[in-house]
Amino acid sequence: MLKQGKGAILNISSVGALRSVYPYFIYTVSKAGVNALTRALAVEYADKGIRVNAIMPGLIETPRIDRLKGAHGGDWEKMKRERASRVPMKRMGEAWDIAYASLFLVSEEAKYITGQVLAVDGGYLCKG
Repeated sequence: MLKQGKGAILNISSVGALRSVYPYFIYTVSKAGVNALTRALAVEYADKGIRVNAIMPGLIETPRIDRLKGAHGGDWEKMKRERASRVPMKRMGEAWDIAYASLFLVSEEAKYITGQVLAVDGGYLCKG
């Protein structure tokens, strides 16, 4: 990127950077670190044509959330309803929501965007 004088770096953080994920405090700390790294690198490389941004996914329905259903008596549908109820849009996001935001941030359409941490969360962070 330095040699060609342009590029885009996209980090993946989490809304957990701003809202504690109990009892996994190290997850919260590490994702907050990703956000700080994103902003620091954006400043460091902006004049070299390299943009650095991050995405903070919210509650996304992926196979990985299967591990959470134990907290809901193994009831997959109950777990999905409970998670969706915490989001203002009343649903979890899909992997495509993250993919489309990612594509935008690394595209030429985002050529004046750097140092941003974009929440793709259905409004989750807006709630207290």
